[in-house]
Amino acid sequence: FLESDAHDTLVYCSQSDTGALRCKQGINQREQDICALSTLFFKVHRSYLINLLHIQKIAKKDVYMDNHEVVPIARGKWEPLNQAYLMYYRNQRV
Repeated sequence: FLESDAHDTLVYCSQSDTGALRCKQGINQREQDICALSTLFFKVHRSYLINLLHIQKIAKKDVYMDNHEVVPIARGKWEPLNQAYLMYYRNQRV
């Protein structure tokens, strides 16, 4: 997932023990670049962009990622997130 950090973006990887990588672009620019290439990302909060492939569990206020990080879900984003995840999951099963 990606996290906004002032004018930078922190990139967290599921298989990395080194922590987050810092990108000198803001999260809005990263979102445009990534979403132009892939439908697997969803913006759950103005500060977080997550990869649907790495969701472990979706709760009412948080998303639990497979790297044991917990990402908050903004008000009004729970239903669209669930819909996006269901669409992804159904496409994987076909």
